[in-house]
Amino acid sequence: MRVGRYVSALAATSVAVAAGIWLLVAPWVLSYPQQASGWGPQVLTDFWTGMAVLVLAFLALALYGGTAARALRAPVASAATAAVAEPTGDEDAAPVPEAMPAQNGAAHEPAAPPPVAPAPAPATASGTLDDMLVPIATALLSDLVKRRAAASGGGNTGGEGS
Repeated sequence: MRVGRYVSALAATSVAVAAGIWLLVAPWVLSYPQQASGWGPQVLTDFWTGMAVLVLAFLALALYGGTAARALRAPVASAATAAVAEPTGDEDAAPVPEAMPAQNGAAHEPAAPPPVAPAPAPATASGTLDDMLVPIATALLSDLVKRRAAASGGGNTGGEGS
């Protein structure tokens, strides 16, 4: 996930909020000339322009903030969904290597695949982060063990007695 684009958007809208506030208070801070009948045209222009900028900036800040919050929650929600998903059974079937002839002509039996730890019960959405990450780590470990077993069983063609 790229957080930088959300941070830059939130920073830009925060600058727009500051600009809107400045436009609202500038007539009094800079002592614009006052009309005898109340606010002059310069004060009215700055005030209402500042109000429009401020409203649009707060709207953009709310939208970007909501999008950023949703994007930050998405990896946690997808991890929880993956942890709750039931295995189909095909993932646990490890390929069994066939017997290979040794250098001296005698066939040897393939090594038994290493034991795979059983997967823990799926975590619920209300569980802690550790409860959600344990099934993912277990699946990764199982896949690593299977790949190493396949690599050591299929790639070993040389004999030890040479």
